[in-house]
Amino acid sequence: MDWLVAYSGTVLRVPRWVIFTALVVIMALGALSSLAVGTARRSLPDYSGELVLPGLIGTVEVKRDSYGVPHVYADNPEDLFLAQGYIQASDRFYEMDYRRHLAAGRLSELYGPSQVEADSYIRTLGWRRVAEEELALLSASTRRYLDAYASVVNA
Repeated sequence: MDWLVAYSGTVLRVPRWVIFTALVVIMALGALSSLAVGTARRSLPDYSGELVLPGLIGTVEVKRDSYGVPHVYADNPEDLFLAQGYIQASDRFYEMDYRRHLAAGRLSELYGPSQVEADSYIRTLGWRRVAEEELALLSASTRRYLDAYASVVNA
């Protein structure tokens, strides 16, 4: 039996295949939307539970406020920076990798030949060279903190 649609006083018949096709398209869109949401949520970091990081000496507690901002409490500075490196890499790894490439004048590795001119300019400025020179000037404690941070980011 065909569905009836009233239009300007006349009755039009809508074939069943049109209704069936519309229902199939709607169901497919719903399934694809569910798949997209599930995939996006799976890529988010898990903020619940406990995690043991290699290299921790004492206890570290991470609390996130209602905006998701982490607050880190640690027994010693090395553990604090180790936990901060883990949190930063979990939440913002893409941005960290982008900035690493930017500072080294290597954006074209990520975005192709369109960035060669920008890479040349940044290499002329010597940001990476200056950072490497300043690294040698840091105190031993600051270097330990940076090494703790970098070790977990690199892992």
